[in-house]
Amino acid sequence: MRLKAEHISYKYPGGSREVLSDVSLELGSTDRLGIAAPSGFGKTTLCQILAGCRTPVTGRVCVDDMPLPGSGYCPVQMIWQHPEQAVNPRVRMQAVLQEGDSISERVIEGLGIERDWCNRYPGELSGGELQRFCIARALGERTRFLIADEISTMLDPITQSQIWNFLLAEVKERKIGLLVVSHDEKLMEQVCDRIMRL
Repeated sequence: MRLKAEHISYKYPGGSREVLSDVSLELGSTDRLGIAAPSGFGKTTLCQILAGCRTPVTGRVCVDDMPLPGSGYCPVQMIWQHPEQAVNPRVRMQAVLQEGDSISERVIEGLGIERDWCNRYPGELSGGELQRFCIARALGERTRFLIADEISTMLDPITQSQIWNFLLAEVKERKIGLLVVSHDEKLMEQVCDRIMRL
């Protein structure tokens, strides 16, 4: 499978400046692509467009030349930088896991998610624990491309290492294309096979 973004441009409603201008990229099912750019250059906006969360002003995103689905499960899933903003604070974590596609028990175990965490609310978990749930939710059985937007910035080095080791093994095993956004150039050099600069 191939994820393509063709001639993507975007500016915020009411804004005069384009955040993205004529951006194109392609990601295959075994690719690990890094996106590098200074703050404010539209990296997160591009991620949201690729995952179908925002509509570009011009251009299109497609998987195998088909537009992203307007409803139902999207094969392109995004893991957000701030997990506390990516979950409903009023539901228990078990419900968060059930929001997406079915998730393999192997994913739950591989991410080190403890069973009693599932009965807690998001505010009762640490940032690292919460991010593990967000990653699991994004790794539903129908996920074909994964977008990781600064996912380990807020985590301690041990948790960072655990999460990246698991993610890299999982995407390799399942042939999931991985797009990584990070300010950490060394991390991207370790986990990506190529880096694109906006």
